[in-house]
Amino acid sequence: MTYDRLAKYYDFLTKLLFPVGEKGRGIIVKRLAAGSVLDVACGTGTLLALAHEKGLQGYGIDLSGGTLHQAKLKVAGAALTTACPAKVSTLTTCWPRNH
Repeated sequence: MTYDRLAKYYDFLTKLLFPVGEKGRGIIVKRLAAGSVLDVACGTGTLLALAHEKGLQGYGIDLSGGTLHQAKLKVAGAALTTACPAKVSTLTTCWPRNH
């Protein structure tokens, strides 16, 4: 899988190519309430790390074992997997507005 080969460099590349992502993650983290966070397609766990700093329990799912390995290095307390750990009846995604 391509992301497995890029996993070590993923954070550097995304900051270089998509600097607006940093602002977007900050907006999302500000809106997080107490409890837990499920990050679908968590990649290297950047959002999970921010949630962890806020005192939230993080759960991450990603198809790439390589990026999950990087996420485990970044967020020791997060539960990470390549498969959904529970039966999910509703999946909601959120994208912050950049304006």
